[in-house]
Amino acid sequence: MYPAMDYREKVKSKEELARIVAAEKAKGKKIVQCHGCFDILHPGHIRHLAWAKKQGDVLVVTVSSDAAVQKGPGRPFVPEDLRAENLAAIGFVDYVAVDDGTWAGPILDLLKPHVYVKGKEFEHVFTGRIGKERELVTANGGKVLFSSGDIVYSSTSIYENERVSLGLPDERLRRFRERNGITFEDLENSILAEGLRPILVVGDLLLVEEVVCQSCPGGGMSHSVRSSERRTRIEGAAAAARALAALNAPVKLVALVGNDEAGSRAGDLLAEESFPAVLVSDPTRPTPRCERFVSEGREIFAACEFKDHPPDPRVESELRAAVRAGGESAASIVVVDLGAGTVGDQVFGEVRASARRNGSHTVGFTAPLNGFTNVLKLRGLGVTVAGEECLRRSFQDGSSGVADLAALALYRSGSRHLVVCLPDGGLLLLRSGNESEEEALSTYELRTRTHTDYLPSFGPHAEKTVEPASLLGPLAFALASSTPFMSAAYIASACSAHPDFTTHAGRDFRDRLLRFIVEYSFLPDEQASLI
Repeated sequence: MYPAMDYREKVKSKEELARIVAAEKAKGKKIVQCHGCFDILHPGHIRHLAWAKKQGDVLVVTVSSDAAVQKGPGRPFVPEDLRAENLAAIGFVDYVAVDDGTWAGPILDLLKPHVYVKGKEFEHVFTGRIGKERELVTANGGKVLFSSGDIVYSSTSIYENERVSLGLPDERLRRFRERNGITFEDLENSILAEGLRPILVVGDLLLVEEVVCQSCPGGGMSHSVRSSERRTRIEGAAAAARALAALNAPVKLVALVGNDEAGSRAGDLLAEESFPAVLVSDPTRPTPRCERFVSEGREIFAACEFKDHPPDPRVESELRAAVRAGGESAASIVVVDLGAGTVGDQVFGEVRASARRNGSHTVGFTAPLNGFTNVLKLRGLGVTVAGEECLRRSFQDGSSGVADLAALALYRSGSRHLVVCLPDGGLLLLRSGNESEEEALSTYELRTRTHTDYLPSFGPHAEKTVEPASLLGPLAFALASSTPFMSAAYIASACSAHPDFTTHAGRDFRDRLLRFIVEYSFLPDEQASLI
């Protein structure tokens, strides 16, 4: 009896697979390729692949990476390496590779199969990505065939009906912990850390007046509403400080206000908070304020009032002095830039200088109220946080892969780490290498030399994009306790997903957070030995 081959040896890198395919072609073999997510492997997949194998000699299957899958919140359920192993375990599949492209075009162009097999449901689709795939395969001398589709299952339908009982997101989070060496003890020590040095938050305030409205019948061509309630709160940099206070961290806020009624109101609201604030008054600008009209839980309109011109030199000097004083003993410094004047070049330079002098971690976020977002403005930080839309606006690029743009942003900004909030609720996490010639590297080379990981959405409450600003406080808190970046991002993601975030403060919330992490990211066999 011959020893059984380890099916996992059939899983190759894209580069390895390209060399293998070239060698098989040189032998006169006919290459057949299938491409897809292959999330929950089911009978429909097996029939599809078996039919594809009959169309040639060598069947290669390329699998979309976790970061590339775009099927909504919580997808894929099964991590990319396990999906690849599942396919490799099928006897008639010859080779498998994980592909990080956002569509099949690049991997089709790399392998140039003789036959590309798609499902029967795409046979009459000639537009969009499917249309481009057909054109690409044909241009390379291949042909596109469509499997018989005699049995149909849907991973998406299975997920919609069974996602609660399957518990699959837990497995993906466990895999993330394993890849990054994160243990329960590490998380416990970080979350329950005591005696932290102070944390400084520097940035723009935003006085938000939320008008709760009810729809009125009729109204012709316009949408008529009637206001029923008004709520006022202070956001922007204050939200990051509030999150830190909820984690029982010693925090201080430095911000700019106008010499107006809104500034007085902001001061009154901050006086009710549990953290001290240094407010520098600028008579040349209004206090940033936003009136938001909300109906049935959704924003229908917002009007902002602000000035984005640089501060008066006297005012900026006062801001710099406040930052210098607050940064003297700070473990972390958080920068919140809404483009309303607080974070000018001089103040941002003072933040970086204070961090260098005192060994402080720096975490930054920019989302100007005028919409002209440029994540590259935050240069030389420890961690920059951005949404995917912000990243694309910064480069005026709506089509490139988000991981490629993220790698480019990381190197051009000179930051050490970048967190990108994705539409599926997950986080793309990047750590820079030590390349001294990054400006001369191509985007692809930057990507390959950058450590990139994907952190899935956390818990049942994270079924929409995480707001980047909600991560700032938790990231600064975790980093202040000397937590490694990947662990800090894990804690911050859990914080932003926790339903009681900022409503239960201090040690009580930290205990709740730890239990939340155990419940939603540790499987039952792990939980037995934990809290």
